[in-house]
Amino acid sequence: MIAIAEIEQLKKLCGIASEYQDAHNTRIQISEQNQSAVLKTIIADVSAEGVQTALEDFSFQQFQRMLPPVKVFRESEEIAIPVNFPDGFCETALTWQLQTEPSVDLQGEATLSTGKGVSRDVTAVHGFYSRILTFDLALPVGCHQLKLISGAGEVLAQMTLIIAQQQCYRQQQLRDEKKLFGFSAQLYTIRSARNWGMGDFTDLTDFVTEAAAHGVDIVGLNPLHALFPANPLAFGPYSPSNRAFINVMYIDPLAVEEYESCANAKQLVESNAFQDQLEQLRDTSHVDYARVAECKFRVLELLFENFLEQHCSVNSPRAGQFQAYLQEQGDALRLHSTYDALHEHLLAQDQSNAGWPVWPAAYRDPKSVEVQLFQKLHTSRITYFQYLQWLAFEQLKSAQDAAVNAGMSIGIYLDLAVGTNPGGSEAWANQQLFSFEANVGAPPDELATEGQNWGFAPFEPEALRKRAYNLFIRNLRANMVNAGAVRFDHCVSLLRLWWIPQGKSSRQGAYVHYNIEEITGILALESHRNHCMIVGEDLGTVPAILPKIMEDNAIYCYRVLYFEFNDDRMVPPEDYPRHAVATINTHDVAPLDSWWLCSDIELREQLGVIKGAAQIWALKSQRRHQKQLILNAMHHYGHTSGFKTIEEVPVMTARLNSAIHDYLASSKAAVMIS
Repeated sequence: MIAIAEIEQLKKLCGIASEYQDAHNTRIQISEQNQSAVLKTIIADVSAEGVQTALEDFSFQQFQRMLPPVKVFRESEEIAIPVNFPDGFCETALTWQLQTEPSVDLQGEATLSTGKGVSRDVTAVHGFYSRILTFDLALPVGCHQLKLISGAGEVLAQMTLIIAQQQCYRQQQLRDEKKLFGFSAQLYTIRSARNWGMGDFTDLTDFVTEAAAHGVDIVGLNPLHALFPANPLAFGPYSPSNRAFINVMYIDPLAVEEYESCANAKQLVESNAFQDQLEQLRDTSHVDYARVAECKFRVLELLFENFLEQHCSVNSPRAGQFQAYLQEQGDALRLHSTYDALHEHLLAQDQSNAGWPVWPAAYRDPKSVEVQLFQKLHTSRITYFQYLQWLAFEQLKSAQDAAVNAGMSIGIYLDLAVGTNPGGSEAWANQQLFSFEANVGAPPDELATEGQNWGFAPFEPEALRKRAYNLFIRNLRANMVNAGAVRFDHCVSLLRLWWIPQGKSSRQGAYVHYNIEEITGILALESHRNHCMIVGEDLGTVPAILPKIMEDNAIYCYRVLYFEFNDDRMVPPEDYPRHAVATINTHDVAPLDSWWLCSDIELREQLGVIKGAAQIWALKSQRRHQKQLILNAMHHYGHTSGFKTIEEVPVMTARLNSAIHDYLASSKAAVMIS
């Protein structure tokens, strides 16, 4: 029989919350049934034997492992690492070895003490006792590898030791409290006379260059993560295949260096038939992803053949640059490109092979013999997908360089999606880090009264820690390296995520907590490494402690006009936080015209996101009140002449639109995005 106390202990160890506060600070209890359902997504066997085994596993992680897998400290913080020993362990000549990130080897005698808060009584029941390892020297910032060595020279244990800055990076203009202004754009929607039916990196380069000439310091974009080249209709930027790589559909083929020397590609592109296709793609009201992909990949394959012939065959300097890129990206890129090649290969055989969970079993394991054989037999195709990633990386880097060279203090502002498609390459290559028995979403709130299910698998907290957050760090670096700012979509995920067991409704989930102290430390380190400011989208059901954590770590909060109301007035401009990005709307709420007309409420009703006449009436009544508060504030702060009622302004006007922008621009927020 399972003891209730053991189940409760296991829930706590797994980080499962029993309650939370909603957007109105109302305490919401999470039912025992929901908590237990989420527990089963982490611990598959919740029988008496399974619970006992799970508790023993946690005991090993906490007590019986000599060193924890990872510890994160701030620069000025005393470094004190728990070291666990079995009873009877009598080794006295322990030394430590530290390989710092700049590849400097340090060594010293291990100074162990009982330490603050360490009690033998706490750990004796496990047959182990604890001591604290401290250091007398100041360690540099970085990700270091620590080893404990016996007197005989044996490595007894090792761990990752991370030393991070106190706060995240801020550009000098932000430290000087200069007000910055920027634009946001969905890159795929940018149209030009030269692109192929969707915005590309040349459009982005032109856009940031022109914007900089008008005093713009920052340009915010949708996520640019890698999607699915073999299935261009899977185009959702917030459901990527891999967040560490780039959507190759944004490549401008004509800007690739190989184009000028590739007669076959030029002949194809300049043909009347191809030019007719491009004109048709530019004239569509929506992006025709399938036809855009067909045109781009026909040309990119010819450019790849040219690259192999003109550069790789003679080991040219450009081939050397490609090899350097491959070496830098390592196994992660090889696996991602293997996935793209496999996905293409299997889809050609059967269109139901939409992602690795439904592939033939032999290919679901990236380490399988069958996958290794595929890699050998399809080396050229895998190299082709690596080449595409290189081109995308080069062109995105050129766009950011253009922004900075044109005078922008921030430049490109990328969006890091909170999750990844469970059928994509990131999940395929890192299956041990995800809980595929659950989806991530949000509990019911005003925007979605039935809750939200975003359809991707969450990171398992302890699995992340066991691997020293290596995938999290890789995703950070990949998105920061060619950006001046990164926005964390749903940054509450740094602290907790709403897990929904497979087959359950969004209401039947529970929050699972992550180690935010370690995660924010890693954020600080990587932001300084890449000179990249951090913005957190702190909207929705936000825990009360998060704003203080963000402020302490110089993570800029998000202030969206639609949500800035206090009872009977708008939040005054002087009450906006200094460390904030102020904007009218975001990618997942209505444009201003639609919001003013309430057509977004009607659309959500049609989609079933909100249900029932009472809810529709309540939302429209609230919207009516909010619109009047906006008109009141515009008049009060002198942005419009004369008092207006909402009956007098039934639709959004250019004058009111301008007034609202002036209102946000007058706020204390350090950055305003239009």
